[in-house]
Amino acid sequence: MNSADQVPVWEPRDTVNKCTVSLAEMFPGKELFVFYHKGQRDSYTAFTLYKLAGRFADRLRRHGFQRQDVIANTLPNSPERVITDLGIILAGCITMNLQHLLVDGSDLYHTARKSGCKCVIMSDNKQCPTWQLLKPYIAGDTDDFITRISIDHTPEMTSSIVVTRYWTGPKIPFLEDLTYSDEEMFVDKVSPSDLAVIFCTSGSTGYSKLVPRTHADTVNCLLMRDVAWYRKTYGQSVKITMYSDRLLGLIGGFSFSSTVVTKVLKDSYTLDESTASQDFWDAVTNEDCTFAIMAPLEVEKRITHITSSGGVFPKKLKYLIVIGQPMTKEQVKKMFLLSESVVVAYGSTEVSSIAGITVQEDNFESYNCGKPSKGNMLRVVGDQNGLCKPKEVGTIQVKGERVFSGYYNKLEHPDPDTLKAFTEDGWFNLEDCGYLDDEGNVFVLGRNKDTITYGAAVVYPGWLEDQISLHPDVILACVVPVSDPVLYHNICACVKLSSTSTVGVEEIKSFCEQRFLPNLVSAYTPRPAFYLIFKEDFPELKTSKPDRLTLKRLAEEQFGYQKV
Repeated sequence: MNSADQVPVWEPRDTVNKCTVSLAEMFPGKELFVFYHKGQRDSYTAFTLYKLAGRFADRLRRHGFQRQDVIANTLPNSPERVITDLGIILAGCITMNLQHLLVDGSDLYHTARKSGCKCVIMSDNKQCPTWQLLKPYIAGDTDDFITRISIDHTPEMTSSIVVTRYWTGPKIPFLEDLTYSDEEMFVDKVSPSDLAVIFCTSGSTGYSKLVPRTHADTVNCLLMRDVAWYRKTYGQSVKITMYSDRLLGLIGGFSFSSTVVTKVLKDSYTLDESTASQDFWDAVTNEDCTFAIMAPLEVEKRITHITSSGGVFPKKLKYLIVIGQPMTKEQVKKMFLLSESVVVAYGSTEVSSIAGITVQEDNFESYNCGKPSKGNMLRVVGDQNGLCKPKEVGTIQVKGERVFSGYYNKLEHPDPDTLKAFTEDGWFNLEDCGYLDDEGNVFVLGRNKDTITYGAAVVYPGWLEDQISLHPDVILACVVPVSDPVLYHNICACVKLSSTSTVGVEEIKSFCEQRFLPNLVSAYTPRPAFYLIFKEDFPELKTSKPDRLTLKRLAEEQFGYQKV
């Protein structure tokens, strides 16, 4: 067997830097990343990653960046993102995903201030929102490696690195410049306790919180988990390929959490999503992908691409791992068109993997996330922090080796979010509502912040969303509250329909009225009073989760108490 196809039989070192060098020496030809875009394949071996990232690290140190400086990265999934993230870490600095979800950039500035980041990396793509936001603040020449930037909101962020892929005047494309450079590869001798990365929470319920991870965390909690799982599942010498649609800057897609597989991704540098579905099928088929990790909304898009065109599915995966939101039985059932098995995973930025269940057809209960992952303990508590009985809904808490120690915050110490996040006896509050069954499986119904106070009833959106999603034209349902003078909250169903659907509000409303029968005991039957219908323009976060904040705002503007 070619050494490039072997699974590395080695025990990971205690830092990402040592792991990178070791892989490059032992398996220089092993492809670790393959990118697809419009039929083009672009691959990166262990040695190529080390060479390019090491040269980028050398540039960072020669330009004055020091160990544990925070450098923010805004690049989309692309080879440039992988090289810059790894280069930052090899330089001994801390890479941080800098999200830009709000038009005015207030979330980006907030994260930059809290982290004290020194530099921001961005693309010069004119379609990139971050480039449009920050370009007016650039004071230097973008043809230089380091460009001065001056923003009143973020006084410590004084440098920017503008990455280009195409020839623009005298500036050489970023990867081409590194490839043909005669610079040395720099690898800092970091400690396992040094920070390697700061992850940002998704921002679905407000400004992102910052979750720091050390080199030891990254190796032990992420990389070691993958090595053990793949060895157990596939043995020592099987080539494994994984398709991922997860953002490289989020914990579910972090570039260096899987070194024993070849990770296959869509190259999103140009932000052109017109061929996303075809790129997915090209990648899965050509690379003979064993499994994939995807968001449910992205799975739906890929299935629709085939079914709407009358085509046949060219390949079935062995495992499809879905993460990011509670899953209904109907959603999971459809996913068997893509895969022999579906793994429903429950995780968070603060914990990584929390629980999971491998599902075969027709044996899945809605919202079941399976047993806790190895090293985790789960409990469910009520309003007074008393333990809930089996099947009694409460707040889910976790304790274990993967749980982070606290949020990163250079503005306040101690960090107020950290103080609120942990109980006195050390349990982390996930802010999810759910329950444990008699067998120890955890059922996740949604975020506590998403609950709706409907008169005397507390309504969990997942229950309503599950029923609405049974309509054959509904791809996704997201239930949000709107203000009401009597009930406190009334209910609005935000519904995403398939692109070929011809149904309207009245048809969806009629369907719901048939699903949610009137309660003869109470006049306050929990069912939607209002509806917002979407197709392609359904508000989503960059993480492919529904943008509940935007949906709440739209619903409130149209149906809230002051508007009705």
